[in-house]
Amino acid sequence: MIKISALLLFALAVQAFSQTMNKPNEEIAAQVRQRETEFAKTMTDRNFDEFSDFVSEEAIFLSRDKSLYGRDEITNRWKNYYESDKAPFTWQPDIIEVLPSGKLAISIGKVFVEGKFVSRFSSTWRLETDGKWRVIFDHGYKICE
Repeated sequence: MIKISALLLFALAVQAFSQTMNKPNEEIAAQVRQRETEFAKTMTDRNFDEFSDFVSEEAIFLSRDKSLYGRDEITNRWKNYYESDKAPFTWQPDIIEVLPSGKLAISIGKVFVEGKFVSRFSSTWRLETDGKWRVIFDHGYKICE
């Protein structure tokens, strides 16, 4: 009887643990969604000064012609996107997933040019030592018409 009870308790504990491991952390996902939305707002508000705070020092932004390595190279390249009065593109997340550890997340969403959906993006976010979520990998890709 004791063996059966111990096995039953063990089985229930394993089931509870596996359900916890597979359940997304909704609170952290909401934080990442908010951070991604604030990141996108730097483009619509034309606020380049705030843009760099969303990019990790060691980030890599993948692009068609050349990957950009580190915050300095990324901000130097992206600065031209902020020069005109009108944003050349905007973006918004529609998928957020967080690892069970709560330290890494992915944000995937749509990119728009003049309101037209033209491509998608994927950003990997990391919770850094100062408590802020920052992009460590970013990639945009065109969609098929």
